[in-house]
Amino acid sequence: RRLELPSGCLEPVLPVPISQSRRKPVRGFSRFTLGSIDVFTTWQGSVVYGFVMLFSLVAINRQQQTLARQNSLALEPVRANLQVIASAPVTSESEISSSLEGLRPLEQARQRLPQDWLNGVATSVNPNDGVLQLLFNEPSQLKIDSEGGDRVQLAAGEGQLTLQLRAPIDLTMTPPPEKIQQVMWNGVPLKQVPKRVGVYRVEKSSL
Repeated sequence: RRLELPSGCLEPVLPVPISQSRRKPVRGFSRFTLGSIDVFTTWQGSVVYGFVMLFSLVAINRQQQTLARQNSLALEPVRANLQVIASAPVTSESEISSSLEGLRPLEQARQRLPQDWLNGVATSVNPNDGVLQLLFNEPSQLKIDSEGGDRVQLAAGEGQLTLQLRAPIDLTMTPPPEKIQQVMWNGVPLKQVPKRVGVYRVEKSSL
């Protein structure tokens, strides 16, 4: 009235009257919703919570009984036999240290000599690995199959070919070499397969 404004023009910005803002209290199951934060403030939520706890205790008890029947769970503490411990012979410090040598790999590595490391590397080499040397005096066709997955098929001219392969190896040269020294395995001349001209084979080692 003082600002001489039309009646009702300020209703959208004025607060709601207290008489209209009061709401009726919610009762019954309308307050019970699992996604609501008030779920534990109702008696229905307390009943559900108690049921969940009871079900969890029964399930854990059944699981423990099953593990005990499978010998996966001990229901009693492990008891030491004091009579056996008292009657056991006393071991010296030297015997204890000798029994613990296998549990100290770093200390063993420090005590190893250089030749021990070389021997360890030498024993790890595959006995089937070797070097194949071929000498060509004329153009030839070459075909090689090895255990290591190597597959060679080529036409070679005059010269020498050196390959590192793994036995067993099948080698075919066409035409066959004239001299036995033209095909060597680890420095040893190879002989042709009987009744098969130009065919060589390196057998797998039995070591």
